Amino acid sequence: MAPVAGRSPHRGVRMTGRISTCTACTAAVALAVAGVAVSSASADGPNTAVAGVRLAGAAATGQSVVVRAVDNSGTLGARQATRALPTVTTGWDGTATVRADPAALADLADDGGYVNFESEVQVAGEPRFTSFSRRWTGTQWVDPDGRPATAAPALSAVTAPVAPEPPGVVPEGGEMTDVVAARATAADEVPCTWYDDSAGNASTVIGEFHTGANTKGYFTYGTTSDSDISVGYNYGRGWSVGGSGHVGNSKASYIRFNVRSGFHHHLRSTFRYVHWHLTLGASCAAPSRWGQRYQKVTPASWQSGSEVGALVAGKFCTGASGRRSFARNSDFYRGSRRAYTYGTAAKAWGASLSATSGFSKFVDINYHFGNSKTAPHYLCGRPDILSSKIIYAR
Repeated sequence: MAPVAGRSPHRGVRMTGRISTCTACTAAVALAVAGVAVSSASADGPNTAVAGVRLAGAAATGQSVVVRAVDNSGTLGARQATRALPTVTTGWDGTATVRADPAALADLADDGGYVNFESEVQVAGEPRFTSFSRRWTGTQWVDPDGRPATAAPALSAVTAPVAPEPPGVVPEGGEMTDVVAARATAADEVPCTWYDDSAGNASTVIGEFHTGANTKGYFTYGTTSDSDISVGYNYGRGWSVGGSGHVGNSKASYIRFNVRSGFHHHLRSTFRYVHWHLTLGASCAAPSRWGQRYQKVTPASWQSGSEVGALVAGKFCTGASGRRSFARNSDFYRGSRRAYTYGTAAKAWGASLSATSGFSKFVDINYHFGNSKTAPHYLCGRPDILSSKIIYAR
């Protein structure tokens, strides 16, 4: 059932992010990239487990699961570059473990060591896809939060018809730019294979920044920065989110937002997205489904550019919980931990996509508190400013 050169496929999935979900999904089986405990191949050797799989439903036992390492950037008009991992079959409990040799995928890894994957399972005679990313540490695969791959939380599945959510609202930069399309569909396209039919840029939320009284600061996004952005799938019944793709940056460049006191806004930059199509055929679907067209949207690359986004309204740091005060003429810096996930961070070809950016050496925030003897210098977070996904200020 493995599609020829298709992306690691998966079923219809709902994750964080407001996106129009499939209204006619009749999945009897749901696939999850799950927290299934696995042991390494050797007690002292590296653990090559890249994902735990858990299927739910009457047909969960003995199901084949295909996982592929994929290139989300695409070449216009061409099929998606993929590399299939050994196919696994679920056991009596609906679980299986997928393993990947990191050396065999080195050319598909970005500068941060991340590889994008896509998994596939058949649901009621049709393939369903989920995208996810992993980073090789030298001893094991980990998810974007640094957890061992098989300890990552399960993706939630759409297992019954659901009403579509309202379209996501992306107030700034809602229109795509620099859109290019393949001139025509090639006559020799292979069924069950994703093809890059167009690409374009979209403004995307990369974080938010808050400053209080008598304070200035900056938010930097650049070299070695990373974001995880939803992958949208359309099975002919509307867009749904099917996991996420990782976008790293190897360019020796960055953007920096320099702001003064009383700043409370989302921050945006431009990313490239690719629109793909796939036609069902004998290798991935039941005969009654042949010829049906699927679509998907993947994040491809960071394109730079900066834009101050929507105002974040509210009263911040009014209580003592999670709040810290700072001396005059002092500084606070943070460059670690994952940032908040924005559910309507970007919109591409009608798919509303979520995004999470990770703080690292060059995705960081810095505050400088002024010389005022009367203005309070407060930062706060949940549970505290060292681990909170958002730092607020007063």
